[in-house]
Amino acid sequence: MKPCGGSARPSRRCPGFTAMLIVAALLSAGNTYDSPPLYPMEAISDDYQTMEVARWAADWVSKPAWSWMEPFFSGRALVGSGGACQNIRRCTGARWGAVGADGKWIVQPVWDRIRMIWDPIGFEVDSGPRKGLLNATGQPWIPVSYQNVELDDNGFALATTADGKGDVFNPDGKRILKGVELSAGAGTDRVWVKRGRRYALYDRVGKQVTPLRYDEFSPSAGPVYPVRVGKTWGLIDGRGKQVAPYAYAGISFLIGRLLTVNVGGTCDAGMMQCTGGRVGVLNLTGKLVLPARYACVETADREDGTSEIRAMEAIAAMEAIAAMVAPVRPRPVDQRCTGGLWTSFDGQGRPLFPEAYSYIEFFRESRLARAVKDGHCSEKGVCTTGKWGIVDRAGKVVVPFRYDWLDVPDERNGTAFVMGRKWGFLDARLREAAGAKYELVNVDEGAVRFREAGKWGVMDPSGRVIVPARHERIQPYREKVARFSDKGRWGLLAIDGRVLVAASLSALCTQRNDTYVFSRSPGCTVPAKNVAWQRISPSGGAPIQREERIDDDCVCKDALYGLMDLTGRELFAPKHSLIQVDSALGVSDAVAKASTVANPVPMPPGQVWVRINQGGVCDGRSCTGGKWGLSDLRGHPLIPVKFAFVSTERDFLVRVAEGGTCDGSWYAIQCSSGTKWGLMKLSPVVK
Repeated sequence: MKPCGGSARPSRRCPGFTAMLIVAALLSAGNTYDSPPLYPMEAISDDYQTMEVARWAADWVSKPAWSWMEPFFSGRALVGSGGACQNIRRCTGARWGAVGADGKWIVQPVWDRIRMIWDPIGFEVDSGPRKGLLNATGQPWIPVSYQNVELDDNGFALATTADGKGDVFNPDGKRILKGVELSAGAGTDRVWVKRGRRYALYDRVGKQVTPLRYDEFSPSAGPVYPVRVGKTWGLIDGRGKQVAPYAYAGISFLIGRLLTVNVGGTCDAGMMQCTGGRVGVLNLTGKLVLPARYACVETADREDGTSEIRAMEAIAAMEAIAAMVAPVRPRPVDQRCTGGLWTSFDGQGRPLFPEAYSYIEFFRESRLARAVKDGHCSEKGVCTTGKWGIVDRAGKVVVPFRYDWLDVPDERNGTAFVMGRKWGFLDARLREAAGAKYELVNVDEGAVRFREAGKWGVMDPSGRVIVPARHERIQPYREKVARFSDKGRWGLLAIDGRVLVAASLSALCTQRNDTYVFSRSPGCTVPAKNVAWQRISPSGGAPIQREERIDDDCVCKDALYGLMDLTGRELFAPKHSLIQVDSALGVSDAVAKASTVANPVPMPPGQVWVRINQGGVCDGRSCTGGKWGLSDLRGHPLIPVKFAFVSTERDFLVRVAEGGTCDGSWYAIQCSSGTKWGLMKLSPVVK
């Protein structure tokens, strides 16, 4: 992450900041969950003015009194009051509610169980065996009087009673239907309802807008809906008007601007399970833009509002063999979609160019795509024969078909290739900058790492070797620096080949927020990961494992950690049980929108917070026990290292656990049953 501003002046606009996916504490039993609470990726503002401020202080918003506290989501945190909790799944005697950023109750702690819901934001609550929903402000939404409540993505909800019948509520919390068997969302103002064996569409106020006549439907958020009547599928709009005839064995889910259809086959669940038949493409007006004559069809939407299609012609010989064996549902993709010729079309069904290929990928937002000629390939680009090349959207061959495999073309940094099981490199202009003579090539931002005779070196994007192949390992370059190792010891390389830190450390962990955690302890390593998805399949040979493709992290036992910046300058001495660096850039829309050049959002030095554990049993990523505190990047303590846990949140909030100990990493997994939670706020110190 690049710095957003300096300590004495307002910064430029901040780059994008992506919130971490919060897997909230793994967790409580009196508050019974079948699985741990999971919060979705939360949108974080990424366009606001900032200014670094040197000194910060932490003050209590609410002193530790809660038996458990979940991470915040959308300005709300689930909290247990009273009782004794190890986490949200193992808790006795607590009553549950939710607090806001000010520590005040949004939902009073009167419930046996509470769960956050989103889209729209609200709370599912239990009182004994009864369930209901509260809205984002804690007000009643669906009465707490049902056996079960299921919320659809569009805000409609089905609340069922003990007899299995259900009431449908709209997003405003109004009951619009009674005594239905099933409901399913169908966009912002439509809901499918089942009565007996048939389905019908209803609107937001409970008015039936289609006949109760459909036997099945494929999920769709509108404006059209695939439906089955009898054995055939058709397409209707949100008023029930027929858009496409009932002429298809199956129609796919609508997740874009196009739908695939099957003619002549046998399908279940729309197009999820089909045997036989031919495949084509419908648009949202019901027009068949690609006739149903293909064995395989795939579609993709582009950001510019257009779409593209890939289609593979049916192969008579392959189908004759398939007809001799028992039907398989679903037919394996590697049988149905392998070995034919693929043609690229636009969203109107017009060929992008006349040439058909053994494989061609979608262009999507790029002007280039990889393709294979004279080969035998799956739709995923796994080829046993054939030669790889690159074409543009007009069909012009940009890179000739002479390679056994090509990486995704990169016109900024270059593209790796394989020929005769040796690796080479094309420069940014897709010209051969390094021939096929290396054991492996990985392209990073501004640098190319290669392996030769078992050792790693570095080239620049023109193919000029700047670090000879002499290192045991070189990890991917990030922010123009990379970790490297020799004889099991780790150091830091600049993108121009300079050694910033000699290979003297037992471990140098993954770069986070422009810093590196490091250790000199003997119990630390950086093990290489061999992950299946890193394998590539060049034509005419066995798969090749792409080593050193991903950033491997530390694995340690009984180690002490320090912290350095991207230049290798030591920021914290290696005397801590664990160090974790959190970004401070996560702010809510309200804070971001209030910022101006004259009134920027204050940020700590380096725009990060540093979490420190002392005395815990830690493995480099998580700790059992110990005491936690918080510091800034300059080492100034903000929260003393004496608490069971600290966890930073959006808008400069910190959840703090006091008493006993906790186990966890970025979030607490479990704590002593006597631990209490509170809330602090970090603020700049104005002289």
